[in-house]
Amino acid sequence: MKNTQHERDLSQVPDQFQQLLTRKKEKAARELHTYVSTLVSTDLITLDVLFRERTSMDWSRDWSRKDPLTLLPRSVSEDMKKTILGLATFHPNGYFRERALRAHEELDSILSLPFLLLRCMDWVKEVREVANHLVRSKIRPEHATSFVDHLPILFKWRESERADKGLLEVIFSMLTEEGAALIKGTSSNHPRIRHFSYRSILQGGRATQCQLIEWMKRESEPHSRLLLYRSFTETVTEDAFKATYPVLKHDRFPQIRADVLRRYHSMHPEDENEVRKALFDQSGMIRSVARYLMKENGVADVAAIYREAIQEGTSLRGAILGLGETGDAGDAERILPFLERSEPGIVKASIRSLGFIGGGCYQEELIDLLDHEHRGVAKEARRALQHTGYDAFEDRIYGVYAGASTLHTALQCAVLLGTLPKWKGIRYSIEMSASTEPAIRELGRHQVDRWLRTFNKTFTVPTSDQKHRIKEALQRHGDALPPDVQRELAFCLK
Repeated sequence: MKNTQHERDLSQVPDQFQQLLTRKKEKAARELHTYVSTLVSTDLITLDVLFRERTSMDWSRDWSRKDPLTLLPRSVSEDMKKTILGLATFHPNGYFRERALRAHEELDSILSLPFLLLRCMDWVKEVREVANHLVRSKIRPEHATSFVDHLPILFKWRESERADKGLLEVIFSMLTEEGAALIKGTSSNHPRIRHFSYRSILQGGRATQCQLIEWMKRESEPHSRLLLYRSFTETVTEDAFKATYPVLKHDRFPQIRADVLRRYHSMHPEDENEVRKALFDQSGMIRSVARYLMKENGVADVAAIYREAIQEGTSLRGAILGLGETGDAGDAERILPFLERSEPGIVKASIRSLGFIGGGCYQEELIDLLDHEHRGVAKEARRALQHTGYDAFEDRIYGVYAGASTLHTALQCAVLLGTLPKWKGIRYSIEMSASTEPAIRELGRHQVDRWLRTFNKTFTVPTSDQKHRIKEALQRHGDALPPDVQRELAFCLK
């Protein structure tokens, strides 16, 4: 939801920009400056695209003859001037963009840098040339931190077909020589700046093994950790790997843990203990890798290890999931009792495993779990039912829906009822559209809309009973739907 709101705010900037040619100029300039000052490089990249999606015809004036300086209000600070002229470089009219860039020549401010860098990728050659000239004038050691702050734009420029390779080489050489700015970038609050700081340092060959490990420990973004890990393992010695293994094996990213396990096993194939522990890992990827390595060591029946763990009550969640992945239909009875456990994680693992080896049975037990007090359990039960088939239990699911004491139970039942076959589910969707609960009502209306959109994809004919039930639902709850939707539904029943 936060991302959606942020995208909406960004999309309003081009329209707000037009207010700079009206009597509301002062207010518009203040609001634009306040908002744009909070944006980071990736936001400016998006904003540039939003402006570009407009054409000169979308704007009511002949911008090619306009002077960007006329956008500035009378009382304007230097920072506000940089923001307004920066936004002017996004304008869809090429003549206007070029004039806005030339206006930046007089500012001589590093705050203009992101706008200049974006214009270095401009589709108009003359605009690119002006932008390249201005960026070249900013390449000074004291500006290294500002270039690091806009690494996402620099890397986008580097991948562009219009990139000035020579100019980029000068910039990255300066950043490599002034290594402190890149090191500072690895501590940025913005994940993309950290990521590109790592890449710049690694490409310059300036990172030590100790630095890589320290960065991995504190980095929260998994793909950046993977980048650091791969660089670390390119040159790591066996002794260094063994020394860092206790840290690496607990990494939160399964892809890293999987590779760590493979490497450790290749160095110590005789040590089965670590691989056995990994059989019960929370990640399915790690469990799968561990089973492969066990089979390489001659252990063919891995399912027996899971059965033994379940019997002993050790590592239960991993054992239940593992048995679901390796067992057979006969193992379902071993898992069934765990549906009654109090720990949500154990119950969810049991539901998932029954979905794998239950052979489409146990729907009644799964329906009971739709009414579980823990929303995650109810959701897992709904997913399992969707994979095993539940048409025959329509009335029972509706009974759980009607008597639901929690919203999450009602929602999971509503999803199941609304996704029944074409002529079965629509009556429930109509009923849900009239619910007093906003979440149920929104879901019901979404399901009705989807039903109408996909109506002509199948050509089954409703039974007379189904037709009667749908008409009855329309009579009782149809007023909650827009009139045009009611008419469409009535037409589909003819």
